Amino acid sequence: MDRRPGRSRRDRGTRREGDDAPTHSLIEHLHFSPDTGHIRLLEQRMLLLHADSFGTLRQELIGALGIDRARELLTRLGYQQGFEDGQRIRALAPGTGPAGLELGPRLREIEGFVRNQPNETMRYDISQGEFYGDYHWRASWEAEAHLRHHGVSGSPACWMMAGYADGFCTAYTGMPIHWRETECVAMGHAQCRVIGRPLAEWPVDEAAHAHFLQVDTFVDSLAGSRQRREDEAGELEGFVGASAGFNHVARLVRKVAPTDSTVLFKGESGVGKECFARALHSISSRAGGPMVSINCAAIPPDLVEAELFGVERGAYTGATQSRPGRFERADSGTLFLDEIASLDLRAQGKVLRAIQEREYERVGGIEVRRADVRIVAAANQDLWAEVEAGRFRRDLFFRLNVFPIEIPPLKARREDIPLLTALFLQRSMARCHKTVRGLSTSAYNALWHYDWPGNV
Repeated sequence: MDRRPGRSRRDRGTRREGDDAPTHSLIEHLHFSPDTGHIRLLEQRMLLLHADSFGTLRQELIGALGIDRARELLTRLGYQQGFEDGQRIRALAPGTGPAGLELGPRLREIEGFVRNQPNETMRYDISQGEFYGDYHWRASWEAEAHLRHHGVSGSPACWMMAGYADGFCTAYTGMPIHWRETECVAMGHAQCRVIGRPLAEWPVDEAAHAHFLQVDTFVDSLAGSRQRREDEAGELEGFVGASAGFNHVARLVRKVAPTDSTVLFKGESGVGKECFARALHSISSRAGGPMVSINCAAIPPDLVEAELFGVERGAYTGATQSRPGRFERADSGTLFLDEIASLDLRAQGKVLRAIQEREYERVGGIEVRRADVRIVAAANQDLWAEVEAGRFRRDLFFRLNVFPIEIPPLKARREDIPLLTALFLQRSMARCHKTVRGLSTSAYNALWHYDWPGNV
């Protein structure tokens, strides 16, 4: 083992297993004030957050920004937290001795992020500019979250905690310290392990990974990423939601909108399939064209073809003039086929031809017309079950099921209920010209526990 001059863990008097003195010291600075809604640690406000919700936020960032940008963002967030804590610890324990450095890992344990286990190879003498940190991380929330949402990773996943270690040690020692995760539970290892050294001692390629320490460069890169995303896809205007289910659907809509792929919305009645279809159209390349909707279940069977494809004058009794159908009216835009499963097999065959060959004929006509439309369909039934029952064409199913999006019912999106309640309360006050301060606790509880049949 390298025995360069410096203090080893054994001779510097830091904690061993079972030594909780640093923890007790920090807990004295932890205060709960439920009457005022505050939790304070080291004179800074703290929040108790659900690890699962934070993990979902992490997943959303990866989906929205890509894994590299998400890593930069979360590492930078951890770095900022660590840097602030390092400054406060330095004020609490003046100097740059090992006792103060020990408080950083203990803070993370108190906050529930991870269990830190120092290894015997650790040594540092800040006065001589020497620093070598070596920890095993156990019960890392970040590794657990990555495994839960993304499965086994090909690279370390404890980005936020590594950033925290960088920030804390840099602030406390006064010199840039960089930690690298060499083992990670998210990669299949039994435990996570991190090594910390002065930034200047890392190889050039590893030091380059710490570019997030350059605040201006990092902010500029995020701004460029945000602009690119705004150019690629817009936001879903007019939507309210915060649940994981809602955000997953919104992310899929934004992902498929720039393409011309056929989309199939699935879900119970009332979940908002047409609303999402209109949102998809509004941020697509066809937004300048018409958005035409048709409820297939509301059309009498003998009029379905005329409604979809149009009719020529004299095609049948009562057809006194020619008129376009929905396909023709949606030219250069989007056609939304709601309750597609209600079409009979004959009409399904006509729709299949229009989608597959991009052409159709009016009822009573001989002219073949081009169908320049994007198809978005919706079903509140299990279409595959309808296929197996012989009530829905297999070939049409596969044409529609190019990009399926399942919209969860409201009972599976309870996190959205307070937001929706506030929205509808505002609308009701405006409509009724009354002012209401809000709902009582019992009313909120009733809404929260209601199963919302029909999503109404």
